[in-house]
Amino acid sequence: MRFAVAAQHAVLALALASCWLLVGGAGLAQPAREPPAAARAPAAASANVPLRVWVDATGETVDGPKLRESLSRELGREVVLAADAASADLRIRLSDETHAEVTYTTPSGEQLVRSVELPPDPERSVLVLSWLSLNLVRDEASEVLDELRARRKEEREAEARAALEATAALEAKAAADKAAADKAAVAAQPELLRDRRFDLALWTPISILPDSAKRELAFQVALGWGEAGAIRGVAASLGGLRLHQSLRGIAGGMAFVMVGGKARGILGSMGYAHLSGDLEGVQLAVGAAVHSGAKLHGAQLAVGGAIGGDVKGGQVGGGVTYARSLDGLSVAAGVTLLRQPSRALVVAGGANLFGDLDGVAVAGGANIGRDLRGAAIASVNVQRNVRGLQVGIVNVADQVDGAAIGIISVARNGRVQPVIWGSGDQSAHVAIKSIAGYVFTQFGTGVSLNADEVSFDCGIGAHWELDARFFLEPGVHYSSWVNTDSGSGPPDHQEVYYLVQAGLRLGEKLDLLAGVGLRHPVGDNDDAGVGPELRGGIAFF
Repeated sequence: MRFAVAAQHAVLALALASCWLLVGGAGLAQPAREPPAAARAPAAASANVPLRVWVDATGETVDGPKLRESLSRELGREVVLAADAASADLRIRLSDETHAEVTYTTPSGEQLVRSVELPPDPERSVLVLSWLSLNLVRDEASEVLDELRARRKEEREAEARAALEATAALEAKAAADKAAADKAAVAAQPELLRDRRFDLALWTPISILPDSAKRELAFQVALGWGEAGAIRGVAASLGGLRLHQSLRGIAGGMAFVMVGGKARGILGSMGYAHLSGDLEGVQLAVGAAVHSGAKLHGAQLAVGGAIGGDVKGGQVGGGVTYARSLDGLSVAAGVTLLRQPSRALVVAGGANLFGDLDGVAVAGGANIGRDLRGAAIASVNVQRNVRGLQVGIVNVADQVDGAAIGIISVARNGRVQPVIWGSGDQSAHVAIKSIAGYVFTQFGTGVSLNADEVSFDCGIGAHWELDARFFLEPGVHYSSWVNTDSGSGPPDHQEVYYLVQAGLRLGEKLDLLAGVGLRHPVGDNDDAGVGPELRGGIAFF
């Protein structure tokens, strides 16, 4: 009996499978993308109806007939230009030569609106509008906009690369032209006479060799004015000295000395010393030492100002030192200026002004520059990106990867906060706290709860971000306490605190702070013994 039932079930399953195969096979035999007749009717109808396009454009930005031909070819249907916007299915409006808004009204009455940036080429503008219109009509605007944005990005990147390559080519051409001009200038210099090498002059050409300007001399002495083609030895003047070409040796003039070519040796003046070519040696002046050549390997020293090109060595100026770039040392009583990236130690009594510096800048007034890799020490330090250390009263930077130590340190990756905190010794305090890089500093004042003492407070330590909300600040703090009755004089007692402070960031405006550590009395109160210290407080912003 059970066997008969099972057989009936098997026969029924085979019959159902056969029906499914017949129906499925018939279905698979149909074209995969052929919609039902009811669904095909609107598409067929729209294909037979011309697409009316209205274009509102000025100038030659968009060629209407070309746009119509492109749309007709791509859509496979007739496209006509409408006389007014009200009768059009597709409306293209240009607000200016680079921006267009395309609006398409679907057969159901829905409006699709898209905006696009146009390239400067009118033919490419037609192509872009054609793509956008075509895909709006087909309801594929998001894909084409992404494609257009990608194309515009590629074009901008290509334009940027082309601009960089053009700039590099211009710089290379300028360098080549300068080298060629220098070579031509050297070649154009007259050949110097070398048969008579000694000259004494009252005022050239009142001298033993009236044509000394055409000669390379080994020795020249002038009372008022000395002139030579070149010196390969020693030249001196109680007034001024001019060498038209090169110096190899020593040249000096009380009033001034000027060398028109390269120098290898020493040139100096009590007044003004100028060198037009490269220098290997030393340039000295009480007034100003000016090097207008490309390279200076050696040293410049001037009581007034030392001005050089690409300096490899040192500069010392009583007033100003300037170099196009510096690899070495610069010391100025006034201002140091470095125009291009440099690797140097720069010290100025007033200010150091530099581009990118890899080294150390020390100034009595301010260090102002772009990117710093090293250390800046001054009353005021202002840099863009700091990878290293800033030490000053005020420190300002875009980004600090390292530490900024000062009363106020401002950085985009840090913050400046008012802080209110209380101590286990029954005192309340307020301070300004600066966080820049991995370091915090704070300065403030406090008062005992019975109001009989006030304090000056300061602190410094590390700032470690554990995550977006929690941080730790191990550090050292100092307080100097004065009795309010005395008002002035030496402090009544001083204390150093060794603390580990934990912080919890709440939102963007508030930090909760809790610290624990040791209190260490110092000075006259150092016999009070070391004790525990507990703190709690809040910081704003």
